[in-house]
Amino acid sequence: MKIDVNTSIYELLYEKDEVNIPGLGGFSAHYKPAVVDQIQGQLHPPAKELQFNGNLVVDDGFLVQYIQEKYQVSPVDAQTAIREYVRGVKAALERQEIVAFPRLGRLYLDYEHTYKFLPDTTNFNTDSFGLPKVEAYPIAHNNKPNYTQATPVSETPSWRKRLEDIHLGNWVQNNLIWLTTGAFLLLLAIVYFGFLRNDDPVTPPVAGIPDERVNISPSMSTTEEEEDAALLDTNNEETVIEAEPESEEENLDTEGPTRLPDEKFCIISIGSFGNEDNVRKLVEKIYKEGYEPYTEKKGRLTMVGVQMRYNNESDIKNALSTIRKKFEAGAKVVKK
Repeated sequence: MKIDVNTSIYELLYEKDEVNIPGLGGFSAHYKPAVVDQIQGQLHPPAKELQFNGNLVVDDGFLVQYIQEKYQVSPVDAQTAIREYVRGVKAALERQEIVAFPRLGRLYLDYEHTYKFLPDTTNFNTDSFGLPKVEAYPIAHNNKPNYTQATPVSETPSWRKRLEDIHLGNWVQNNLIWLTTGAFLLLLAIVYFGFLRNDDPVTPPVAGIPDERVNISPSMSTTEEEEDAALLDTNNEETVIEAEPESEEENLDTEGPTRLPDEKFCIISIGSFGNEDNVRKLVEKIYKEGYEPYTEKKGRLTMVGVQMRYNNESDIKNALSTIRKKFEAGAKVVKK
């Protein structure tokens, strides 16, 4: 008795959605909805589309059991028939032949040695089995329906439409002078605010020491009350001061205090500096502490110190101790 394996696979696909062929692969049926072919003018009923998977080589037992029951053979005979069938199919595929499975489709190997399956048009869906293709053509209307023409609604043109209506080239040409002037003014504003304008906060001026208070003996300074009285006495008088000729000795800057015959002065040196800013800062500090500053140029350096009037040596000693605490521990007396 000859066992037809291909027919068994075909019949079993109506009962199972998947049929495995041990050693070859498996066929699986997937639902496909109804399709309208606009070109052929046909309506295809729902069906099950057949696919082949070369990885399903494991024997699930359904094909062997179906052949055994259909042909009343032993399981060994059914398996032997399936092996012979698979051997023939693989030999044909290795010869680059297309193997036809009647009512199932065609199977072949591509250039990458991969299975390619072209299914047949057999419908394995039992719910729509036997339904034929229906000729379907679009319905043509000979008489056109009479539609009432609607009145167009006037719409206010948007800003985009207005810009499109304006010819940009003509507008630029007509307003070239104004555009050039505006660009020039904008450039001036950028230069002014970006480069020329000084936005740095103005640092309030530091109250400096009057130059007449430096290197002047304490006894020679006048009080504010005396200055105010002198201004009141001379407020309504016109005083003409004639310049006297200056001698060469008066033009010399000795940078030393002017002493009266009965006064004793001493100079306490705090330090020598080459930077004029450091000299100025120290002089201001001495003045703020209530002392009379003293400066003397010595080469490239300027000696800064305190000049004071004293009656005895204890006055110098006390003043030196205080100055060392406030200014410099190395302060010393340089002149008496």
